[in-house]
Amino acid sequence: MRAKVKLGILAVAAVILAAPGAAFAMDVATWLAKADALKAKGVGALLSKDYKLLETEIRSNGAALRAEREAAKAAGRQPAYCAPGKVALSSDEVVVMLRAVPEAQRARTPVKDALRAGLARKYPCP
Repeated sequence: MRAKVKLGILAVAAVILAAPGAAFAMDVATWLAKADALKAKGVGALLSKDYKLLETEIRSNGAALRAEREAAKAAGRQPAYCAPGKVALSSDEVVVMLRAVPEAQRARTPVKDALRAGLARKYPCP
């Protein structure tokens, strides 16, 4: 029995390690709740572990979206968005993109999907 439990745990760990982005994707509601809590802290927010967590979430999803865009272009498909160069978003722009998700859908919408939609609005393809 213990061997089966250990094998099960190893299988779950393998799945999580194989797809870390999918296993731990943050939803928009969570991201916005953490961002609102940090905003209430003022300058002290910079010392919070959630600050780094939110920043990492945006950076990692931004890198994934950039890779998606490049892969689509390389395959001859239309990318989700057509930025003229390097994309640099302010924190206010990120929040606006995430708040554009209807409140009823935020808990089940990954941050990456909200960013993709926001970038498509900001940088539409011709």
